[in-house]
Amino acid sequence: MVPLLLIIWGAMDLGKAVVASKPEEITKAVTGLAKRALAGIVIFFIPTLVGVIFSIVSGFSDVKSDYDVCKKCVVTPGSCDLSCVKDPTLDKCKVS
Repeated sequence: MVPLLLIIWGAMDLGKAVVASKPEEITKAVTGLAKRALAGIVIFFIPTLVGVIFSIVSGFSDVKSDYDVCKKCVVTPGSCDLSCVKDPTLDKCKVS
């Protein structure tokens, strides 16, 4: 959602600059749109990059179940079960 909003806001700024018909504003808006598009692409691929980095790190398999719980909580906060965090007697958290 955030990457899409960044690109939409950049396009709106570019549209305003084109309507104003001022070359310096158009140049500034194009630069802003490029930066926002790049930021949107980076934000879109952050989860994939984090997953790849964690899979490369040795010992990741020891904490994979905890990672799956964290990933589920980040992606879908409403369906996150944190009972294992609240109850220290539970050894491992499980993704339902």
